[in-house]
Amino acid sequence: MSDYPLDKLTEPITKLIETISSGIGALYEPTRIRRKAKADAEAIKVIARAKVEVLALEDSTIKNYYLALEREKLLQEFQKKNNRDNVIIMAAEELDGKTVNEEKVDKDWIVQFVAYAEQTSNEEMQLLWAKLLSEEVQKPNSFSKRAMATLASMSSQEAKAFYEIAICSFKNEKGEVVYPRQNTRFFPSYKKSIEIRNNVKILQTLNLLNDGIGQSLGLLFNDEENLGGVHIPYFDYKIKITWEEKGVKYFMIYGLVFTHIGKELAQLVVPNHDMKDYLNTILTQTVFNHRKANTRPLRLMIEFGKLTDYNHESCKFKKSEIISWKNVTY
Repeated sequence: MSDYPLDKLTEPITKLIETISSGIGALYEPTRIRRKAKADAEAIKVIARAKVEVLALEDSTIKNYYLALEREKLLQEFQKKNNRDNVIIMAAEELDGKTVNEEKVDKDWIVQFVAYAEQTSNEEMQLLWAKLLSEEVQKPNSFSKRAMATLASMSSQEAKAFYEIAICSFKNEKGEVVYPRQNTRFFPSYKKSIEIRNNVKILQTLNLLNDGIGQSLGLLFNDEENLGGVHIPYFDYKIKITWEEKGVKYFMIYGLVFTHIGKELAQLVVPNHDMKDYLNTILTQTVFNHRKANTRPLRLMIEFGKLTDYNHESCKFKKSEIISWKNVTY
C-alpha cells in the first residue's frame, strides 16, 4: 500500500482529518511511519518493560506476568492504530481530486466507524471501509449505522459474493438497485453455475438482496421528460434506451431488487475489469425479454458506450454499441 502524503492539506484531506479527530477524541496527526515488524516488536518490548519497571514489585513471577500483559495490550493497541491508519491512507487516496461539502460528518457515526476500522486487518475489507469513509466525507448521511454494522459483520467471502452481484446490477434515478435475472438462452453457463446461485443466497441471508417473495419483480426506469426513452448510468458506461412507440412512459429491468442496506453498500463497488461483454449480453437479453413479455412488443433500441464518449448536451455518443429489436430474434 502506498503512503499518501496526509500533510498535503487540501480541503478534502483537511475535512478527513477533522472527521477522524472527532471520532478518536484527539487531533489526528497527519503522518505515517514506515514500519518494520522487527522494529515494532522491539519497541513494544522496550515500552512494556519501562512501564513495568516503575512498579514496586519484587516478585519476579508477578513482574513477568504484568510484563506479558503490557506487551499484549500494547500489541493490540498498535494493531488497532495500524488498521485505522491503513484505512485513512486509503480514504485519502480515494478523496484525491474530489470535492466535499461543508456539512460535518455525524460524530456518533464516525466514532462507530473508527471502532469498526480498528478491528479490520484484511486489506480488501480495509479498502471497502476506506471507500465508505471517503463517500461519507464527501456527502454526509450517505451510509447508515446499520449499513456499517452489516459491512462489519461480513466475511471476505461474503464481501466477494456482494461484489460479484453488485457489478452486474443497475441503478435508477432514485438510487434503487436491481440484479437482472440471467436467461440461459443468453448466459448458457448460468444454469450450471452453483457459485452465482450461492452468491444470491448469501446476499439474501445478509438482507442485502430481496428474495422476490411479495416484492417487485424488477426496477422501473421512468421517462419523466417524455424523451421517448431513458438514460441509465452503469459505472463508467452510459446506456441510452429508446423506443418508437408513443405513450410509453417507462422501461423495466426484471430481476431481484436490493434492500435499503444493500443499495447503500452497492455504492462502494467498482468493477476491476471492463464490463462491455456483460453489458452486450444482458442488454440483448433485455430487448428479448421486453418484446416477449408485452402484448404489443416495444421496438427498442439500446445504445451504450463509455462516459468519455457521451455528450450530455446533445445526448449523443461519439462511439458506441447498438442493440435493436431488429437484430434480436426469438
